[in-house]
Amino acid sequence: MFFYKVLAAMKKEFKVDWTKPHRADVLSKVNLAVKMVLMKEKISGEQLKFLTNAIVGQAKEQYKDWPGSLA
Repeated sequence: MFFYKVLAAMKKEFKVDWTKPHRADVLSKVNLAVKMVLMKEKISGEQLKFLTNAIVGQAKEQYKDWPGSLA
C-alpha cells in the first residue's frame, strides 16, 4: 500500500520547529513529498489533487497544536 510510503515521506519533512513562522515552509515540503509519492504510484489529475489535499489537510488538523501541546 502506498499509504506507508506517504507516511514515511511526510515524517521526513516534519520538523520540530512547527511554529507559525516556519509552518508554511514545512507544509510546502510535506505537500510536495506527498505528491511525489502519489505520482510514483501513477496517481494523477483530480485524484492526485484530492488525495494530496485530504492527506495534508488531515496532517494539519492532527498536528495543529504541536509542539505547543507538548510544552
